[in-house]
Amino acid sequence: MNILLNILKLLQKCHVFLQYLKTKIYKFKFTAGFTLVELLVVIAIMTIITSVIMVNHNDFASKVLLRNVTYDLALTIREAQVFGTSGRFQELDTFGESTPIIIYFDRDPSSIYSFYIFKDLDNDLVQDGGEFVAGYNLGTGYSISDIKADGDSITNIEKLAIRFQRPEPDAQIINIKNSNVYPDARIIIMSSRGEEMSVFVGSTGQISVQRIKPADIVEEKELPPLISN
Repeated sequence: MNILLNILKLLQKCHVFLQYLKTKIYKFKFTAGFTLVELLVVIAIMTIITSVIMVNHNDFASKVLLRNVTYDLALTIREAQVFGTSGRFQELDTFGESTPIIIYFDRDPSSIYSFYIFKDLDNDLVQDGGEFVAGYNLGTGYSISDIKADGDSITNIEKLAIRFQRPEPDAQIINIKNSNVYPDARIIIMSSRGEEMSVFVGSTGQISVQRIKPADIVEEKELPPLISN
């Protein structure tokens, strides 16, 4: 009952205000300029509209930047996959096989790079002298919040290596800490606003970008499969 009374009072006030504006508009035909009240009303309306637009713009821009960072990561993993299967950095390793290409993720805050690519000449999953190819950082305000594997049953992986070796585009996904090999991995990127997206990598060489919603993961874009030579 109180709610109805409040609504009626609000409608009454709106009616009075409209009558006031009508009177002012009528007087405007005979007078020049605006009153202080009219200027304040216009300024208040413009301020509210501008605030709404700015909030929506910042939210949109943040999501676009996060999506760009996540796609860049997915394309970098694809680049490592191409390096591993194309023979661009091919040298015979110490075992007489084609050189594996590793994309290595390190969540240690003291690490120079968020992830980097190297050619594993001695097949030890460690970047030694002469093996480095390229290093990457996500940029200010973005971080790898988690690395998950095996259908997200394994979480909080600190160091992960994804290994590609000619001639197949398949990925070998390895936890550096315990040498466990997984069928898949998901690298989760988080912005400074707490928004998240992820890159999924499967052992068959599948690479895709996923949007993360509360209690839900939505497939956004899967990169075309790489055909081995």
